[in-house]
Amino acid sequence: SDVCSSDLHAVNGWCTPRNSVFEDIEQSARIGAGAIGVWEGKFQNGGDDEIGAALEKHKIRAGIVMPHHWTILPTPLDPGGMSQDWRTKCDGISKSIRRLAKFNPVGIMVGPGVSGNPAQRLGPVAHVIEGLKMVADAAGECGATIAFEPLALRRGAAVATLPETIDVLEKVGRANVMILPDLWHSYPEPDFHRHLKANAHRIIGVQINDARTPERSWCDRVMPGDGINMCTPAIAALIEAGYQGWYDFEVFSDDGRWGNDFPDSLWKLPHEVFLQRGYDAFARCHAAAAAVVAAKQIGRAHV
Repeated sequence: SDVCSSDLHAVNGWCTPRNSVFEDIEQSARIGAGAIGVWEGKFQNGGDDEIGAALEKHKIRAGIVMPHHWTILPTPLDPGGMSQDWRTKCDGISKSIRRLAKFNPVGIMVGPGVSGNPAQRLGPVAHVIEGLKMVADAAGECGATIAFEPLALRRGAAVATLPETIDVLEKVGRANVMILPDLWHSYPEPDFHRHLKANAHRIIGVQINDARTPERSWCDRVMPGDGINMCTPAIAALIEAGYQGWYDFEVFSDDGRWGNDFPDSLWKLPHEVFLQRGYDAFARCHAAAAAVVAAKQIGRAHV
């Protein structure tokens, strides 16, 4: 059977910049995704009831959804004039959480923040920990779960590796905070597959994409299984660990809106074609990863 139809494949609403939230819902349902990570930045003046009705009509659930602004500390992508104060940012995230929780999502995405400069990591981590407590408590009041995404060391993230993330979660001490690794951010991490396996029970979703070498920008990702194909071995590690959660398709491919008009930008495709290709690429990666795991198990059985 098609792995994707068994509630594994989700779409992230950030990777369809020309779509409205309603187009995201309709197209994700048509390609066969089981969930859509709606982004509050596309909600435009309310319309929450209509969004809920669209999810119901298209029989697709709210996946890992995104507050309008989602990081505790700043990022270079924050709009000009936005507060840099972590408490103010967390108040905004908490307000978004109360709105997004109405959709009964898989999780609500929150990140630590990045400097954009690998030589200068953002901090202090103590503010990430305190901020995460604040937003986790806001989510707890709504019965929601936080999906905390460690970000890339090569982007100067305040919290980057899985061991650092576990350490932060231990200090936060809230049962409703789980981990959302993004393969593009995390794949260069030492012992990444071992850490994925060891912490599979704490993972709420995995953002899937692949990486080029060399990378032309942060917004230069490729389909799962393309580029260096770090996707297939990572999925194999997760399957081996018994992970049965969501895989969130999130490919950014700059068409000029983030400063680089790449001639081969995947965002130049009609978005539904792009999403369908992403679905098919994930299905191939998942099948290849499952075959790797099965071959290993057969090998062990014959030892």
